[in-house]
Amino acid sequence: MKHLRLLLLPLGILYATVVEIIKYLYKSGYLNSKRSEKAVIVIGNLSLGGTGKTPHAEYVINYLWKFHKIAVLSRGYGRKSRGFRAVSPNDVAENSGDEPLQIAKKFPEVPVFVCEKRLEGIEKIIKLKPETQLLILDDAMQHWPIKADSNILLTTWQEPFFADFPLPAGNLREFRNGYRRADIIIVSKCPKEISEKQKEEFLASLNALATQKVFFSYFTYSDPYLFEHTNQTLTLEQLDSRKILLISGIANPEVMEEELIRHGAHLYKIRYRDHHRFSKKDLENIMQKWSEISAKSENCILMTTEKDATRLKGLIDASIPLYVLPVRVEIAFNKAPELQRALVEVMYKKKGYPGS
Repeated sequence: MKHLRLLLLPLGILYATVVEIIKYLYKSGYLNSKRSEKAVIVIGNLSLGGTGKTPHAEYVINYLWKFHKIAVLSRGYGRKSRGFRAVSPNDVAENSGDEPLQIAKKFPEVPVFVCEKRLEGIEKIIKLKPETQLLILDDAMQHWPIKADSNILLTTWQEPFFADFPLPAGNLREFRNGYRRADIIIVSKCPKEISEKQKEEFLASLNALATQKVFFSYFTYSDPYLFEHTNQTLTLEQLDSRKILLISGIANPEVMEEELIRHGAHLYKIRYRDHHRFSKKDLENIMQKWSEISAKSENCILMTTEKDATRLKGLIDASIPLYVLPVRVEIAFNKAPELQRALVEVMYKKKGYPGS
């Protein structure tokens, strides 16, 4: 399939060239771009998705909200609503988008908003929450009207941007040289054990600028919890020999599937595309598959991701044991303190911030 897509490379070059023209118009002032009075961190990628943006956004939020008054702004991909909207933990994915809702549930103390026009969203947040010191924008590296104070670029270990091509020949939203806008580059979804040699070989291909800081991250999974009763959990060790029907609507579920298999689970998989909106027919298919598996064994559970759980809310029968598998980001090579310092530095470099 990848080789066939390369036949579309001329179209990819044309597409990315148009993007470059748009970037130039903003950079040169022919189109208006603006830097906010508040500090802005953008978390994004060059590819269409699948880099683990939401868990990394949660990592950044989890560290910074304790020290600064922050707010989160997302486009709210996949929602039916339009315009600016505050997201509450009790919202539904159809109104807010699955990823903003997931963040709102995890960080009820942090204001979360959605708006397609990010600049408009920033201005409205500042009016509503004038005490805000820092705005974290999810997936806005290609939102040219905004001049961020820091760009965090994610790229995966398995499919790095430097080995990819622009759409439709590949998955890049712009030419590879877009990575130069990043202040921090995080190589995500790495194996837990990376040798120094592997890291150096990757860095050689990445060819980061002297001013850029590069980190490597991997996912770890916590004990799954019952969807309707979050205090009821299973340890990962208790998944050994269990039959699990895994429902996933994320870009790359392979890492999660491998983790469950590593813990001895007998896996049955139903995959959907990223941000999939579950239909009545989908639920019928899930229930049919569940009936087939549970009829053969009592030692079985239904499991999904945190993001998918926001879209499955109210759709799965409460009598069926639906478990959610939490994921968190770990920074490799003991570099977490260095990354955290880099995040804090954004605030102190921002003009007008106390102590800068």
